[in-house]
Amino acid sequence: MANIRKFTVAPEIIYSLIKAQAGTLAKSVGECVMNSIDAAASLIDIAITQESILIRDDGRGFQTREEIEQCFEVFGFEHEGEARTFGQFGIGRAQLWNYCPTVWTTHEFRMVVDIRNRGLDYELMDGLPHLQGLTIEGRFYEPLSVHDLYLFEKELKELVKFVAIPVRLNGKRVNKDIAREKWTYSTPEAWIKLKETGELAVYNLGFLIRSYPASEFGCGGFVVSKPGVRFALNMARNDILTADCEVWKKIKPLLQQKEKPLRIKMTEAKREQLAQLFLAGQLAETDVRESKIIQDILGRYHTLTEIAPELLWGQKPVTAAPLGNTLAEYVHRSKRAFVLQQTTLDRFRADHVQDFMEQMKAGMIRLHPWYQDSCPVVLEDFREVCREFSGRRLPVPPKEWSKEEQAAIGVLNQLSVKVGQCVGTSSGTTVMKRQIDLGISDTDKAWTDGRSHITFDRNTLALARRGLGGWQILFNILLQQYLQDSQEDGRIEADQAFYQRYHDATIYILAEDLTLLETAFKRYVNQCRKLDIPLSQRAIQAFDLLGGRLDTAL
Repeated sequence: MANIRKFTVAPEIIYSLIKAQAGTLAKSVGECVMNSIDAAASLIDIAITQESILIRDDGRGFQTREEIEQCFEVFGFEHEGEARTFGQFGIGRAQLWNYCPTVWTTHEFRMVVDIRNRGLDYELMDGLPHLQGLTIEGRFYEPLSVHDLYLFEKELKELVKFVAIPVRLNGKRVNKDIAREKWTYSTPEAWIKLKETGELAVYNLGFLIRSYPASEFGCGGFVVSKPGVRFALNMARNDILTADCEVWKKIKPLLQQKEKPLRIKMTEAKREQLAQLFLAGQLAETDVRESKIIQDILGRYHTLTEIAPELLWGQKPVTAAPLGNTLAEYVHRSKRAFVLQQTTLDRFRADHVQDFMEQMKAGMIRLHPWYQDSCPVVLEDFREVCREFSGRRLPVPPKEWSKEEQAAIGVLNQLSVKVGQCVGTSSGTTVMKRQIDLGISDTDKAWTDGRSHITFDRNTLALARRGLGGWQILFNILLQQYLQDSQEDGRIEADQAFYQRYHDATIYILAEDLTLLETAFKRYVNQCRKLDIPLSQRAIQAFDLLGGRLDTAL
């Protein structure tokens, strides 16, 4: 006798499916973001530390026990009658379970899942105080390293870059407002932004599917499907079923057009060509007005039309300096002079600033005869602008400090207290704490008044971003400055007495506080994180090796 039977799935298969789908932590959290959007949330908050994660939304949540039993408990549930933006297979929520046990709280219900210790059994409680939306809490099976955490944050930002509702990570919004973006094309199916270089990232309803190399379509940029328009995706949602996807078939021709409305990239070769055309009198007035071929000491580009009135009529002296000269940067920022980058002179094949200005005047006269009577002020040596500054050491006021400089100086001020104590103890005297400031100098790494202040050169302070090795140098400079009770022409007194003091202080610090440098470095990393300053891979790896912990709480 024949019977009709149904296939069933063993629990081990479900567990394997969960493991196989959980590609990265960021993707598993991305699945939670998509589920929140499907639940009509208007805001998603994510808070993460090295030990734990919390995800909270204000959507529908699970409103009844029946809904939990049918939609939370069952994998691959049907979505008939439900308006869902992302959900297709009903298994995405389980990806996070691979990384941590989770507590799901919604309305008056709580579900506790721990597949590593309980397998596929979960705990369901009801009758709890009402909670709007859904909250997911978890503590990682293995704590994240700082490197893991930075990779998570970077990947999540890319995954949710264009989703329709605000997504906040540790209190800061990480996705973009589509309405504020400038798009190359806007079709009924998608927004498209094309770039000359980089990968082409494709987003399904604002959530990243995959990125194509620029060589595949001859361009980079973004493709974002519009509300209600979905790409046909594979089960893992990481690729488009191009043979079946009607939306992709409509978009693809726009990506393959040979002529795209892109700006011509202004390369160094192109700038040099325009400069030579200007000198030959063959550059159209429109190009003179629009082509940025003059570069100042700060790296900014200007058009000839933009700077000609100020420079040719002598409203400000004109000079030049090599790239990276901090004193020249100060002169330009303080508007004491317009400082050209040396490469600009090379571009115009001028041996001196005077040659460049004569060429500029001749070219502008061809376009505007009134420049015939102009008389620029030229200084071949930019230091003539600031001879009144002794020793070429100039202060940088706090309002001009970058966030990265603020972080480094803040930590150096904390380190300064301890170094002063160590120097005092090693010498048997009382040493007052010295305030750390920022300055610029083309000769000195740091300088002190010998009593209350130590000033670090801006380029020297930039060593902080190099990781622990950079901080070792800053630490040694700070110690040397503390050993100075006077300062002659900004240079350390290289006498026998100084070297003896340096030796004694170093030995004492090493003997009494081996963690002083490591503590300063860890504080710097945490301060950069607080100020949202990107860190180098070298710094992150050193922080992990030192067993650093981030000062972040849920």
